[in-house]
Amino acid sequence: MITRPPSFACLLLCAAVFLGVAQAAPAPDGVQAGAECREALGQAFSAQDPVAALPEACRRLGPVALGMRQQDVVDALGKPDATRHGAARPDTVLVYLYPRGLNERLARHPLPPGSLDHGELAIRFRDGRVVNIIAFGPHGKLPGFGLPGLALGADVGTQLQAVGGHPRWNASRDYVQFAAMPLGLEVDPDTSAVIGIDIAATKQDLEHFSLPPLRLHKDGRSGLVSGIR
Repeated sequence: MITRPPSFACLLLCAAVFLGVAQAAPAPDGVQAGAECREALGQAFSAQDPVAALPEACRRLGPVALGMRQQDVVDALGKPDATRHGAARPDTVLVYLYPRGLNERLARHPLPPGSLDHGELAIRFRDGRVVNIIAFGPHGKLPGFGLPGLALGADVGTQLQAVGGHPRWNASRDYVQFAAMPLGLEVDPDTSAVIGIDIAATKQDLEHFSLPPLRLHKDGRSGLVSGIR
């Protein structure tokens, strides 16, 4: 059963976020990578494999790929803004806010909650390797963290037509996924723009992970935000 994406619950807690420019090396051939991913998705959807995994060409968001070691991710992205550890299983979640250095700037110049306009990248590790990646930005512009062939900020109808398959929407029309493929798209229902991409090692991993709740550190008197943890 597809439900409303947990990202929006986190959005209410954390305030509106917008994913900025990632510090990542561009793909060697962006056009080729995009075509390769779309074709691979089309082939996978045509096969109707009930235990489908993401094609190799579609297993990376920016510099982070499914299966990467945790230390390699930290080497590529730097120190995370927040870290969470699962209680029931040996999972670790790293959260990065964009643009980078946001918490340092907030510490120097606190802002009203309503003026926060940043984004979030959440990465879950199991046994030291990436099993989930969520890139979320409600304004849609996510340079460096889009999935090749699935552009964030673009019209979701155009994107779904490009990849094929049988998309399944939730009741509120702000999240769409596929029967077996561990791929989900978060959508602004007012504009139909893609505002988030979720990829995972398995469909079970996709369905059991969402953006972790973060806490706004506020001044007791002014209410200004001095950090997001």
